[in-house]
Amino acid sequence: MEEEKKEQPVEVTEEVTVRPLRRMAREKYPDFNPENDEDWNEKEDELATELENDNRTYRDAEAKLDEIISTDPELADVLNDMVVDKVPFRVAIAKHYAQEDLIPVEGEEDFDAYQSAFEERVNRKKARDERDAQIAKNEEESLAAIDTFAEENGMDDEAKKGFIGYINDIFSEMLYKKLTPQTLSAFYNAMNHDTDVAEAAEAAEIKGRNAKIEADMEAEDSAEAGDGLPDLGTKGGSVDDEAPAQRTMLDDIVNRRRF
Repeated sequence: MEEEKKEQPVEVTEEVTVRPLRRMAREKYPDFNPENDEDWNEKEDELATELENDNRTYRDAEAKLDEIISTDPELADVLNDMVVDKVPFRVAIAKHYAQEDLIPVEGEEDFDAYQSAFEERVNRKKARDERDAQIAKNEEESLAAIDTFAEENGMDDEAKKGFIGYINDIFSEMLYKKLTPQTLSAFYNAMNHDTDVAEAAEAAEIKGRNAKIEADMEAEDSAEAGDGLPDLGTKGGSVDDEAPAQRTMLDDIVNRRRF
């Protein structure tokens, strides 16, 4: 008799449906990992509020743009050519506007505004040119200063290259408004360098002065103590001569000069 084939139990996996807003919240906040649904619900509310504010901003901007376009059909054609047909801006302008149409003459309502905008553009270009010239001048002077500094500090070409690389790394980080603990330490040490040097010099001066005072005190003590032999005096050193009075510790303290 054939053995009856036993049917294997089929494992049923329950499909978990994730709400669209929950899915968006997970993508928006990948590091957010709460332990319960209540925290997720609060995060979803936060995302919904953010999306609503963004949509309101876009709707307001769209309404203003529609209002502007409605008063200038040619502008609508320019934008359509740029967005739909990928036509470059100046080509689209030339396609729908004559050159004389773009420059108002005195007496027209937008003449003053045009003149003001033109002067502003000229001033911006002038300021940009002056800034570029100043940057080029500063760069030339900085390279010369680096050469001088490297020579004064005994740097070879490899050391100078590493020094310039270190400076460039700091500039690159600051360009992106990034300040590391190492950069902060470098700036702090530079800011306090003169003070630290002055304090170290003062401490060395005081130490040297104290050492001299101690040396003078020891010399005085040595001179007062003599060679340890009896004082024979000027009368031949008779044993009947009066012996010098015993000195006490108090005498030494009173007679010793202090700093």
